[in-house]
Amino acid sequence: LIEPTTCLLTVEIIVNLYSKEQSLELLCKLKKSRADVPRALIAYGLRYFVQRCSDESLRQHALQALVQMKQDSSEEVRQEVNDALTRLQVERIK
Repeated sequence: LIEPTTCLLTVEIIVNLYSKEQSLELLCKLKKSRADVPRALIAYGLRYFVQRCSDESLRQHALQALVQMKQDSSEEVRQEVNDALTRLQVERIK
């Protein structure tokens, strides 16, 4: 998957249709993709997961995975990660 819209829809389908454990596991596997666009959208997927998941342990695991992505080799991915973390922080303050 390289096309952004397809990746975005795929990420949302994963989070919404799979069990929370399965979706988090799959998102963590997908963040190892070679292509930048899918990896960048996994940052969105992890943020989306954190927003939708009520299990605090799984949410923390997703946040840790997102923070680990701050070290990605791609500037695009790092920017998406920073945006995701910023949005989560803003939502927490509200």
